[in-house]
Amino acid sequence: MARTENLTVMFTDIVDFTERTMRQSRAESEAMLAHHDRMLLPLIARFGGRRVACLSWASELAVPLIRRYPGPEVIAALSARSGELGTRGAERAVALLEELGYADRIDPLYLATSDLGTSTTCEGKRDAIRRLRALGDPRGLPALRASVGSGVRDWFRNRCFRSEALAAIEEIEQAQASDPG
Repeated sequence: MARTENLTVMFTDIVDFTERTMRQSRAESEAMLAHHDRMLLPLIARFGGRRVACLSWASELAVPLIRRYPGPEVIAALSARSGELGTRGAERAVALLEELGYADRIDPLYLATSDLGTSTTCEGKRDAIRRLRALGDPRGLPALRASVGSGVRDWFRNRCFRSEALAAIEEIEQAQASDPG
């Protein structure tokens, strides 16, 4: 007689995890995850279970579920994740938002920094710089600084937008310095 085996897959979620980790230090984020594990892992073990993997919502396992059930909470989470500049998660979130027809929910800062890095024309670069300046978000500073570059070669190559980029950097830095929060 064949033995019946059951498998249960359990997903847990820390509400507003992305937003929280953006506001707190790495140590605070690690402490939050450790607290999550201290609460849940003993409970799972009590029923003979174990953790097999710890995956983010944008993992290969979660992507098919996101595609199948793109509810408002999922779209909002993807939109928030698109603002995590320079991360693989942001790239995946942007790709999913575009695929699901929600390109309008992509963080404008992500779009401007991406355009600044990929545009091949001076006008395209200047347009991205104007958008970054209008957003005034300090998270755009690394992309602006990288666009300016350093040295004679960079000065010659970037001369058509360099002054605009430097002005945007100065404006954002001044706003950041005068922000009491």
